Amino acid sequence: MKLIKTLFSIVVFMALSAMVYAQIPQKVIVEHFTNTRCSICASSSKNPAFYDNLANHPGVLHISYHPSSPYSNCFFNLHNPSENDDRTKYYGTFGSTPDLIVQGKLNPLSTPFGSPDVFSPYLNQTAAFTIEILQTKTLDEKIEATVNLTTVIEHNYTGGQFLIALAEKVVNYDAPNGEDVHYDVFRKALTDIEGDAIDLPAVGESVTFSYAIDKDEAWDFSQMFVYAILNDPESKEVLQSEAADPSDNVTSTDESALFLNATIYPNPVQDILQINLDQGVRAEMEILNAAGSVLEQVSFETTAIVSVNDFAPGIYFLKIESEKGRLFHKVIVE
Repeated sequence: MKLIKTLFSIVVFMALSAMVYAQIPQKVIVEHFTNTRCSICASSSKNPAFYDNLANHPGVLHISYHPSSPYSNCFFNLHNPSENDDRTKYYGTFGSTPDLIVQGKLNPLSTPFGSPDVFSPYLNQTAAFTIEILQTKTLDEKIEATVNLTTVIEHNYTGGQFLIALAEKVVNYDAPNGEDVHYDVFRKALTDIEGDAIDLPAVGESVTFSYAIDKDEAWDFSQMFVYAILNDPESKEVLQSEAADPSDNVTSTDESALFLNATIYPNPVQDILQINLDQGVRAEMEILNAAGSVLEQVSFETTAIVSVNDFAPGIYFLKIESEKGRLFHKVIVE
C-alpha cells in the first residue's frame, strides 16, 4: 500500500478551477449495522423495509457491517470480527442491531426503516470534495484500487478520516434469522477501519491513494467492489463518499499484456513510453489519469510512441482496444 500525492499542473488546475463554481453533488451513504442471527433485523419493519426503501433511492450508497454484539457467532462477523466491530464502535452504536448510520448520523428511532425520511434530510446537498475510484480486477485475482480525493471549493474542515474498503455486492447465504440474500457486505478495510487521518488538499489539488490486495477465498470475486468514505474527524459527518461497481472487471498487470501480445516500456517512465503490438495489429488507445479522466486518445498500428513530458508524476492507465481484445495497463510517470 502506498500514498501518492499529486499536485496538478497548471492546465489541470485551471480545469478544476472551473469546477469551483459548479454545484458538486454530495453522495448519500447508509452504513447499515445488522447481524445474521438477529431476528429483529429480519422482521418486516426492519431490513426488508429498508431494502425496499433503498431500492426507491437508486443514487444512495449502502454498506452493511455485521458486529459481534449482540450475536458473536454471526457468519459475516466471524470472517472479519475486529473490523466489523470497530466500525460500529466508531459511531458509538456497538451492542445493538439493526442500526442505520446515514451520512455519519444515527437514524432516529422515530424514523421507520421504510420511510423516505431516512434519506430525505440528506438528499440534494452539495459537497466541497469529489472522490473518484478506478478499480481493476486482475487475471491473477488481485483487486487494485486508485482513489482520488479532490477539493473543489473552499470549506472550513481542518482534516479528514478517509476509509477505503472492499465490499461484496450480493451474497447468498441462508442465515439463521431467515434472511437468504445479503447486500453490500463489508469484507475488508484497506485503510484503518475508522479511516486514515489525512490532511485535506487545497482547492484545486488532489491526493491519490493506491492499493492492491489478493482475493480471499471467502469472497465471490465477481461481486467485489471498492468504496470510500470521507468523514469529519470531530462530528463524524460524511463529507463525501463513492463506490465502484463490481462489473469494473478489466484486467491489468503483465499477464494481461502478454495475453494481448503487448509490450509496454519503460515502466516507470520519465520521457517516452513505447507500446508494441503484433505486426499489423491496429488499435485505439486512451490514456487516463488516476481519476479515470481521458487525457489523450491515440490510433496506431503495431507501435505507438507517447511523450509523457507534460504529465505530472503519478499513476496513469492505458486502455487499448484491438481486434485481439482489450488491455488495461497501469503506468507510473516519474
